[in-house]
Amino acid sequence: MHISPLARRLPRDFKNNLGKYLGIFGLLVMAVTFTSGFLVSAYSIADIAAGMREAYNIEDLYFVTMYEATDEALDAVEDLGARVYPNYSRDVSLSLGAANKSTDKSTAEAAADAAEGAGKGAGKGAADKSTEEGPGKGAGKAAAENASKDMLVRLYKNRDGSFDGVAYAQGRAPRAAGEVALDRVFCANHNLGLGDTVRIANEDFELVGICTLSDYQATYKNADDFMFNATTFTVAQLTNEEWERLVGDGATYRYSVLIDDRTMDLTGRTTFEEDLVDAVNDNGSTVSDLMDRESNIGLTFAADDVEGDSTMWETLMLVLIVIMAFVFVVLTDATIEQESAVIGTLLASGYRKRELVAHYMVLPTLIGLAGCTLGFALGNTLMAEPMQGLYYNSYSFPPYVATWHPRVLVITTVVPFCLLVAITLLGLLRKLGATPLQFLRGEASAKARRGGMRLPERLGFVARFRLRVFLRNLSHFVTLFFGIMFGSLLLLMGLALLPVVSINADLMADSVPAEHLYALKAPLKLDATQSERDAWAAMFELSTNPVYAGLDLDLLSDAVDKLEEMGVDLGDMPGLDGADADGSGKGSDKGDGAAKGAAGSSGASDGAAKDAGDATSNASEFTLPPQIEAMVEDSAKHRNWRADDPAIHALWKQVAQAAGIHLKGNDGDLTELIRTLDKFHVQLHALGDDEAKAAWELLQDLMEAAEDESVDLGSLKDPVNQTAIDDETLKQVEKFSVATLQVPRRIGDSTEAVTVYGIEPGSRYWTYADVRNGHIVAGEGLFSKCNVEPGESFTALDRSTNKTYELAVDDACNNGCDLNIYMSVDDFNKLFNKSADEFNGYASNVALPLDERYVASDLTPDKMRSMADQMQDSMGQIMTLIVCMVIPIYVVLIYLLTKTVIDRSARAISYMKVFGYRDREIEHLYMRTITVTVVFSLVVNIPILVELFKLLLTYMMADYSGNFVIELPMSLMAREVGIGFLTYLVVACLHMRAIRKVSLSLALKVQE
Repeated sequence: MHISPLARRLPRDFKNNLGKYLGIFGLLVMAVTFTSGFLVSAYSIADIAAGMREAYNIEDLYFVTMYEATDEALDAVEDLGARVYPNYSRDVSLSLGAANKSTDKSTAEAAADAAEGAGKGAGKGAADKSTEEGPGKGAGKAAAENASKDMLVRLYKNRDGSFDGVAYAQGRAPRAAGEVALDRVFCANHNLGLGDTVRIANEDFELVGICTLSDYQATYKNADDFMFNATTFTVAQLTNEEWERLVGDGATYRYSVLIDDRTMDLTGRTTFEEDLVDAVNDNGSTVSDLMDRESNIGLTFAADDVEGDSTMWETLMLVLIVIMAFVFVVLTDATIEQESAVIGTLLASGYRKRELVAHYMVLPTLIGLAGCTLGFALGNTLMAEPMQGLYYNSYSFPPYVATWHPRVLVITTVVPFCLLVAITLLGLLRKLGATPLQFLRGEASAKARRGGMRLPERLGFVARFRLRVFLRNLSHFVTLFFGIMFGSLLLLMGLALLPVVSINADLMADSVPAEHLYALKAPLKLDATQSERDAWAAMFELSTNPVYAGLDLDLLSDAVDKLEEMGVDLGDMPGLDGADADGSGKGSDKGDGAAKGAAGSSGASDGAAKDAGDATSNASEFTLPPQIEAMVEDSAKHRNWRADDPAIHALWKQVAQAAGIHLKGNDGDLTELIRTLDKFHVQLHALGDDEAKAAWELLQDLMEAAEDESVDLGSLKDPVNQTAIDDETLKQVEKFSVATLQVPRRIGDSTEAVTVYGIEPGSRYWTYADVRNGHIVAGEGLFSKCNVEPGESFTALDRSTNKTYELAVDDACNNGCDLNIYMSVDDFNKLFNKSADEFNGYASNVALPLDERYVASDLTPDKMRSMADQMQDSMGQIMTLIVCMVIPIYVVLIYLLTKTVIDRSARAISYMKVFGYRDREIEHLYMRTITVTVVFSLVVNIPILVELFKLLLTYMMADYSGNFVIELPMSLMAREVGIGFLTYLVVACLHMRAIRKVSLSLALKVQE
């Protein structure tokens, strides 16, 4: 078998250039391994997250009611085109390991019990908050705050897969008493395994299942939390019997909804959700909270994080490809120069250029193919598990299943390999354009054919020699400069991302103008009197508690109107406690609703609205004749009368006359009044004795409030905060309005969620936002991140209504992390077509004791700073991994680039050895020049690196919410230079070893 003479050179070429080829091989293997390993895992996890909605029947939304929803309410929701599943829960204490069952309850459990007792079912009711206060109740709040420091577990019943399915990583669902299944990430964080014992609500449970609840992919305890928590908070499943025993009546009444049309967009879902709230509220229940799946951070955060990180790694891969292309160009040129004499000889011997091209392509192609193939194989095997662990250690995804993505193979393996082959081929074709004689003389390049530069005679030999080394290798040193720039950029990406996140967290904290920005679900009155608070609590209880769903308080309001039309002054009616109201109700307007109705029914209409005992409750004011009292009692018990019966009319008039009231109007008016009050009387007595008594006590509270001339119950259309707030605190509270719009980003076709604030002109908090005279201003970040220019109109979209708004921002304010838009509250209400006095937020420097059922979020500077912790938790391991990848690549890069200088000077080094120079002296002459160039490059590259890093980070963070301000502290740049120089010292040691190995015989070889 004939072997080409050129093929026989390949082993020798490989051996002679082992360092170069190993460098290329190592560069490809490391780059492809890390990037393919991550992207394979990230894309697979993204597929898992995207498929969970259908695979696990994840809810489209959930709503929470104050009390258990009525069957009629749930049927009404299903009639809209949806399936509704009760998904009740309760938060209780959790501790690890078995304990003495006589041990006292933990702080967390005591807090949960206290809060549950204080506001049983009447709190906010969100799945996030199961320890809320009921109307007018403050007990348990302090205990609940202390409990947040301990471990809590949110208990759910075993799910059957019809909604929010459960994926078991290990074990099974609980089947018996004393068994529990816990979240997988929580178990991993605490090294819990099957068979371990945990203590829930002061009782021991055996861990039989380690699972993922599909609606808790990120374990956020509260919807407005800035950080998920898989360390001190988790979710669990119990058997139905155990759940009923532990939770009892203390459940949070949450209902998961699956819409029949699962392709419905957000605008359609918003309309559906509005109809849902109306349907529930019109059927004996009250919706206290509602969360769409797109707003449910427990469902969206993990997938968004994976998507953002994928963009970051793809950008990193592009940088690596540019670096590899640069290295391939340098090494191809160096190969041609090193092999110049051989190529000239071969050409002179009759070899054609295409044969030489094929020969010199063999080793780079084989090395590239081996490096890319091995890198992709390692990425999909050895690196896949560590990469997926970056996410599975933080997020609760179902068991990992790898999926094939051709894109990963293309961008991580095919592109680098094709790049290597193409650059090597183009370099060879370009270089082989020289003649055989030029190759033999080492003049294959135009630079080699130029004459040398004369150096000043006054320079010493050493200085002239080093300068000559520099000038002879100027192109290589320029290449080294750019190579160090690319390598340093890669290193800076690994070092700077987390510090940048931390700096931006501080800037975002500075963007919060007050210690607390409370966004409200409904306007909440803070400056109410105790009577107003009592009245609102009574109205709230009567209108939300399903026990009283059968009471139509509008009947009482109608009765009040009729009584006043008949000349009855409710303010002069005798009080229930026997004390004359003394006209205290005169300040109330008509239509004060249930309160006035209660007053009217308790005064002029005792005979029709109450039993005999109630009818004589005002005996201290007047006394009915015995025969009339007997008729009232008989009528109340047996209802043997008609509203239009003249005898009943006479009875009413006698009762009124005994109370000193003269009823005006005709018999028709009296008939209508009696019928109205009788309807309410029937509703009241349809309740059980205890419920009727409680309802009447609530009506008494309303009546007493109506008798307070400082209370205008007609004005209590908005909720009233149940905790009194002192005047000093109220003085520093400022109202604002807030909404969210989508604005197109500068990069890509996505949009950014931008917050629009309506604030008071001359605000004490937003001092940087001048919104007087109709001005609209925005944070500097809006202009950086979004396609917005000062003074120019742009379109913003409200995704919930699909309505667009044309806005124009006059000027920038605050810092680059601020993307908010600011306008006066009047302009805000006009823009969004709201009433002039409407608002949905409070700004305060003092924590306000607000009823949490009306609080959507509490934004504080500390919560904004916690975003740095969140980012470090989700990105910290990735950044560490990038640094671990970058430094070896950086070492290889510097090695390959500086090696070309040493290889090109090999003959000169041999001559110096012949002339008697020692290795150490030669090292000083050559390595000093390289060292100076490296240090110069590291320092001079700093401003270039900063600009490049800003540009790259802009693209890397394009899919993350918010705008990142790039501020690189000098300490960080000093670290980057230090690491770069230490890397070079390692490489320098290798080069000094190579200098010592240069043979004396090289100088004796013939060279034309």
